[in-house]
Amino acid sequence: MAEAGGYNLGLHIVSHTMRLLLQKIIINFLYYSGLDALGGYFLRDNIFVINYHSIGRPEHKEKFSGELYENLSVEARHFDEQIAFLKKHKHTFFTFSDLPQILKSRPRKPTLIYFDDGFKDNVIHALPILKKYEVPATVFISTGLIDRTHFLWTLKHRYFLRKNNVASNKIEKEIIRLKGLSESEREELLAAVYSKARFVFNPANFNVFLNWGDVRLLAKNGWEIGSHGATHSKLTECPPEVARSEIFDSRRMIKVKIGRNAESFSFPYGRFNDRALELLQSDGYRSIVSSGAGVNDFSALHKPFCFLRTIGVRPSDRLPDFLFKLYTKNLIKQFI
Repeated sequence: MAEAGGYNLGLHIVSHTMRLLLQKIIINFLYYSGLDALGGYFLRDNIFVINYHSIGRPEHKEKFSGELYENLSVEARHFDEQIAFLKKHKHTFFTFSDLPQILKSRPRKPTLIYFDDGFKDNVIHALPILKKYEVPATVFISTGLIDRTHFLWTLKHRYFLRKNNVASNKIEKEIIRLKGLSESEREELLAAVYSKARFVFNPANFNVFLNWGDVRLLAKNGWEIGSHGATHSKLTECPPEVARSEIFDSRRMIKVKIGRNAESFSFPYGRFNDRALELLQSDGYRSIVSSGAGVNDFSALHKPFCFLRTIGVRPSDRLPDFLFKLYTKNLIKQFI
């Protein structure tokens, strides 16, 4: 029986590898044949909302603790290639506050570039590239990360495990396991682990996220500042009063710090429910980013409260992968 199990596992691994290889062949064929780029013509009347987190450079990895969020960091050279392609192929660029203008003028390939969390490298690496191509962007910030009162738990726990010499593959397996727990269960478990290890962590010691000076600089350069909550908590698991604070307090803080209201909101972890939507509407937000993948048609903008699908870019995405996500996958969806 053990031999049969091992044989079946081996077949599964081979089958999975073959599927990945075939997918790679198809993606490269579409790219080098030009069919991917042609697909953009048929999607010219759709709104593209493209999501990034961190934009990194290998030589700056240590300075910004980049080893803690490699799973979120697109290399600057690949980001540059992607933005250059969009610019060359006549995408027109906007921020979320421009949505009424998009509905009125109906430009071809309207595109919104946005960043979640507010990593420091957004101002160091992303800003110069976007300035070069004259492309605006939106950054959704969690005010607690900017204030250095909070930190992403995944990054904190990676730091803890690395300090304890845990192998990288085991670290990622542990992160995946913990993601399967509720927020309260995970916080209780990690608090016990850290207490036993006498682990003390101060977010102010890490140059990972933007500060308010950085945020103001981005705003000065035409970036829109949206809210990603106060502490990056899952709104679906927060008590009502905490969810209200996450939504209301983050918007108030942004107003105090940069002198303008946040009009858009990106859900931490992509999680939302009816209560969160009601709170967002009551507080004056006008658009939100969902976790759903895809492009948007102009009908999404007719509603007073816009709910937009996104295209997420991963660190492993090279230009052929990027175009496959951007055009081909969305064309396929329209015919299925």
